[in-house]
Amino acid sequence: MSAQQPVQDLRPHLRTLSTAQKLKLLGYMRTQGSELDQELQDAYRHLPAAGQEKTLQYISVLNNEGVNAPRTTVEWDKDSLFFGKVESGYIVFDSFTVKNTGKSPYVISEIKTACNCVVVARPEYPVMPGESAVIRVKFDSIGRVGTMVAGIVVYDNSRPNLRSIMYLCGEVLPRKTQTGGGG
Repeated sequence: MSAQQPVQDLRPHLRTLSTAQKLKLLGYMRTQGSELDQELQDAYRHLPAAGQEKTLQYISVLNNEGVNAPRTTVEWDKDSLFFGKVESGYIVFDSFTVKNTGKSPYVISEIKTACNCVVVARPEYPVMPGESAVIRVKFDSIGRVGTMVAGIVVYDNSRPNLRSIMYLCGEVLPRKTQTGGGG
């Protein structure tokens, strides 16, 4: 009985796996002696030059976690989200786009809101110089009536204030009651 030859290129086999399955496989390979540093070096080597540069910038961000990250400049597509008039109980979705106009990666450390608005999604990784990202916002108007102006504070490494402040604006109307036909 002959032993099966080892597979030299896993890529065709990896195409059949989900991301979660690939991560499980990676964990298993580590139990077999695979080294994380070598895995990262191999992945880095396969990136195009621009990807390698962004990876080095990301390493800089990781090295500065918990301390002051290098400052950068950003531009927001708008400073306020206007949702108009909605009936109490409706949910409104909208978004802001931020572009990193500086020379250092843009990192959002925290987002706080002063209302029932919830940040649904924000960049998971630093926004590299010249790139843009979307901050998605969800506003639940249940239990609210009247003019709505709420701040959304994005704590980050931007100049000059280490934060950006946007607003969610609109009017929540009382919910219309349904009148039933007699019977």
